[in-house]
Amino acid sequence: WKPPHPMAFRRAAVRASTRIVVLATALTLFIGPPGLLLGFAWPILIGIVWLDHKYQGWHISKGVVLTRRGFLDRRVHLVARSKLQSLDIHQGPIMRRWGLGRLSLHVAGNTIVLPDLSLAEATVLQQSLIPRNRLETSRLDRLENSGTGNITEDTNMPRI
Repeated sequence: WKPPHPMAFRRAAVRASTRIVVLATALTLFIGPPGLLLGFAWPILIGIVWLDHKYQGWHISKGVVLTRRGFLDRRVHLVARSKLQSLDIHQGPIMRRWGLGRLSLHVAGNTIVLPDLSLAEATVLQQSLIPRNRLETSRLDRLENSGTGNITEDTNMPRI
């Protein structure tokens, strides 16, 4: 398994810290000083974020893409590369600042998200995962390339 980018932990920690501060502030406004007790959950939350980051990973082989996310709620996705329909790179404001990107793989009825990567690595992976099917050149292309340009000479070609 290849790990996520090291800055991905910092992004996840900032996100979790922001959520706990907003929630603690809202609880303090509604129920008073006991709402501040939620602030003591911050070290536990950062520990869970670290464990989640530690257990993230991805692997791309010739035929499949594997992703693994989560510590408490483990999700492992196995996708055939031939089934990929589209690929997106997502960046939020913090991700842009730290040069991170999140590659999303879209397959029929589902979206699989790779762990946070550097933007350059996500772009390279996006380009490498694009299917490179070699379609047979049509008869029209072959005739144009041969220089004759006369389509009627090919008797096997259906008439439209």
